[in-house]
Amino acid sequence: MTASRLQRWALIVSSYNFKIEFISTERNTADALSRMIKTYKETGSCEQSDEPEQTYLHFATEALLLDYNILKKETVHDPILSRVISYIRDGWPGELDIKELKPYYNRKNELYTELDCVMWGHRVVIPSVCRSKVLKELHDSHMGMVKTKGLARSYVWWQGIDEDIEKLCRSYQVCLEVADAPPAHAIRSWPWPDRPWSRLHIDFFGPIASNTYLVLIDACTKWMEVIKMSSTNAKAVIKALREIWSRFGLPKQLVSDNGPPFTSLEFKQFLENIAIQHTFSAPYHPSSNGAAENAVKTCKKVVKPFLRI
Repeated sequence: MTASRLQRWALIVSSYNFKIEFISTERNTADALSRMIKTYKETGSCEQSDEPEQTYLHFATEALLLDYNILKKETVHDPILSRVISYIRDGWPGELDIKELKPYYNRKNELYTELDCVMWGHRVVIPSVCRSKVLKELHDSHMGMVKTKGLARSYVWWQGIDEDIEKLCRSYQVCLEVADAPPAHAIRSWPWPDRPWSRLHIDFFGPIASNTYLVLIDACTKWMEVIKMSSTNAKAVIKALREIWSRFGLPKQLVSDNGPPFTSLEFKQFLENIAIQHTFSAPYHPSSNGAAENAVKTCKKVVKPFLRI
């Protein structure tokens, strides 16, 4: 701060032609502050105070409504921080095998103590007992995960503080309600089948003219089967699939949406008995069963001209 002030003064006086001359304090009329301090001390107005000097420790504890005496007490009783204090005072060993002390060992040149509390730069290292209170104070205004981390970096630190803040923010229902939606997953294509009739996609089509159809398509050959359904329950779907598979053979995998006939216990037992893997598409994302959706779209294009007649 002093260097910056001198630089600003130098910029201000750079537009003038001047010479520097030394004048003693007694003859310098511009040096009023130092004479006031001297007079203040001589009158005895400055009384000795029992309060410790103001440091970064007091700055952080006042901001987070903490008592540094409690921090001092808990730091001494903390099994990790008590050893850190002894290392700061007596010297760090050449190597450390204790996993919990590694983060402090990596910052050994930046750690120091103030009033028996561990400091890292301008941040207070909080003992484990006081961390829940500090987290509650940091997240009191529900600013969000990023701003809470930024606030914490201004006052406190401990190993894993970012993970603790993330866990705390995710546990509050208020924060979850106003949080942004998670990023969408990258689109990924289905793997190409190793042989025909190994993976089948099915879906319902209709109702058209009061009729509903079951559409089945092979992912490899794009062979399509369309079956008129009298009902859409699991029993009717099983009957239709048995008829198709009796002609073409059993597939390895069947892909469908989360409709009631496909999620029923009867349909599940039917596929387990014949060792067919059943895969569901993602809820509310019909594009994940895109082969069946495209087959339904093709059927609509074929059927619509006949419905206009």
